[in-house]
Amino acid sequence: MTTVKEIEKAVQSLPEPELGSFRAWFEEFDARVVQELLRRLNPSLGVAIHDLGVSDGRTAVDFFRRLGSLEHVNLRFVASDAFPDLTVVTDPRMSLVVVFDPGTRAPLQVIWPPFVFNVTQRESALLYPVNRMILLALLRTRVPALLARFAADDPSLNVTRTRLLTLDCLRLLASDPRFTFERHNILEPARDRFNLVRAMNVLNRSYFSDADLRLASAHVHESLVPGGLLVTGSNEDAGSPVDGAIYERTATGFRQLWVSGAGSQIDGILTGGI
Repeated sequence: MTTVKEIEKAVQSLPEPELGSFRAWFEEFDARVVQELLRRLNPSLGVAIHDLGVSDGRTAVDFFRRLGSLEHVNLRFVASDAFPDLTVVTDPRMSLVVVFDPGTRAPLQVIWPPFVFNVTQRESALLYPVNRMILLALLRTRVPALLARFAADDPSLNVTRTRLLTLDCLRLLASDPRFTFERHNILEPARDRFNLVRAMNVLNRSYFSDADLRLASAHVHESLVPGGLLVTGSNEDAGSPVDGAIYERTATGFRQLWVSGAGSQIDGILTGGI
């Protein structure tokens, strides 16, 4: 059984990883994306990129540097993720841990040993009725009480705040004004329009239902300029081939331009009309 201390340690440590293997993930794929982008656009007129769901930002940094190293590219690059920061609050007396988004105070994970609940992707009430009942009870009683005590600066609570972006990403944010970061949920509309939207390892059925994927795809469509590009794909392990594709925005949806590996998981959603 995973203990509270083991979970806290895992959340708190988050060491800076070795990036070599990660940089190999999308190297060939990104090269084709840049080639397609430059073939279709006039970079001197300005290129706006939105990299969605970047997690700790490491692959966003690599993609930005690939574009930023090109001459005469007037580049604006926005990396975004829904949860760039996490706050972990522990009540040792109740053995209760709540991981939440500090921006909204919405709980993301609730740990009450031996139970570990993912609040954003809840277990099926049909398959796990007891787990679902326990989570609902915690969300109605103990979790709000714990968050209220946190808001009141209760000294008996243990609080850990974690910034999830890598040091490499934070350094780039501080040194290059072309590279910016925004807190953004892909299930909500974007605040700007872009020439290219990149969504790697995020628009997957392991994370979202088909209804949510259709909603996210519609928001991406709205955020792209006419003829803009959507790049989406995923891979299972570091160094494994990328299954993905490049799509062109049309008036009613997306048209596939190029395929890598087995293609995108959501090709049917993208090409079926938005």
